[in-house]
Amino acid sequence: QLISERAGIVEAPWCGDSECGQQIEEAVDARILGVPEEAQTKPGGSCILCGKPAKTIIRIALTY
Repeated sequence: QLISERAGIVEAPWCGDSECGQQIEEAVDARILGVPEEAQTKPGGSCILCGKPAKTIIRIALTY
């Protein structure tokens, strides 16, 4: 919802599974841009899609 309301970048916890990443992109109709350099440490929390422990933070945004 944040992505569609604002033309910006959203950061979210992610488990690191590539299949989960593809499902996130499909669910929000946006693209994963990558991992912020400062997110190399374990973020804590749970993946926004599957609920598994997050391994990193991803940046998600609409692409044009």
